[in-house]
Amino acid sequence: MSAPLHIIEPTLRDQAGHCNSFVRDLIEAEQDSSSRFHLWMHSNAEKMFDDHDAIVSHRYFHRRLRRFQSLQLYRRLIASSQRFLITTSTNLDLILLDLAAPGRIQNAGKIFCYVHWYRPTNLRLWFLRRMAQRHPGIEIICSTQRVKAIFEQAGFERVHRTPYPCGARNLTADVRPFRTLLYAGAARLEKGFDVIVDFVTVLKEEKSQLPITIQCSPNHHGEQRPKIQDEIRRLRQLSYPCLRLVEGTLDETEYHRQFAGALTLQPYQPKIFRDRISGITMDSLTAGSPLIVPRNTWLSRQVDRFEAGISLPDVRKPQEVYRAVNQILADWPGYARRAAQGGHRIASEHDSRQLLAILQHN
Repeated sequence: MSAPLHIIEPTLRDQAGHCNSFVRDLIEAEQDSSSRFHLWMHSNAEKMFDDHDAIVSHRYFHRRLRRFQSLQLYRRLIASSQRFLITTSTNLDLILLDLAAPGRIQNAGKIFCYVHWYRPTNLRLWFLRRMAQRHPGIEIICSTQRVKAIFEQAGFERVHRTPYPCGARNLTADVRPFRTLLYAGAARLEKGFDVIVDFVTVLKEEKSQLPITIQCSPNHHGEQRPKIQDEIRRLRQLSYPCLRLVEGTLDETEYHRQFAGALTLQPYQPKIFRDRISGITMDSLTAGSPLIVPRNTWLSRQVDRFEAGISLPDVRKPQEVYRAVNQILADWPGYARRAAQGGHRIASEHDSRQLLAILQHN
């Protein structure tokens, strides 16, 4: 990499979440020891990258000042002709880039926006067309072909598709014996935390002895919404004896360890996750952990092609989830073996060197 690359991820503050693995996998893919990265992250970020010789860490972003700080940072980087990547790019970032630029952004190879998913509306499509005309030098990197098509049709000249980076730290070829049901990640309603509580209700009604581990960590702001707090209280009141509740934020090692021998439950809302990538799905597969997911989503496309679990037409029905759990447990070695095989394929397809190659091509 000839010039330093500035990586901008305002929510990065600890080892939890996939913004950390995204950044780490990208940096570790660089084989050139002379390359340098500047990492712009949350003002209270832990010392995760301070011992890395290739990284200059900037603890910069405050939540309440994030928009203003982003504008100032973009303006400074554009003025000095620096290369930078916005790892979680939204419409707001495009607006701020428009405000930060002294004129048209025409030179390619300087500004990269990684778009994880995009929900098009008439107004948003109009905005994208306007941005494509005003700033043809902005390069868009998309996680899926559908998102790529949206930006191409809007008129952006440089649109790339590269799979979301997936590290292989937890990659396994072993079939591990069943250990626990698992709901991993932060507790969020669009990820079906309320459905999980309903499912535990079914387990208790059925007098089941299946162990279940439920991670209910706060979001990346360290918060939990009142509705989530209500659901956690409801979960506690069930007093299901085989429940293990993980309330704290896990470090990277602890997070990956929980997938070993687990059957992962992802009762996510299908409309939101129709084309939205899930790092938890990838982490489950690389660990050889079968999954139960909603049909007609990116999640189900991965699970179905490897036969590594079950995709349900209505994953919000806890009785249906319970039946799917029993179906998988009846052939656990087969599902676990196919999940591990799928994990190796996922790790290959989502190699972060593909993203790095795009960032280096100019």
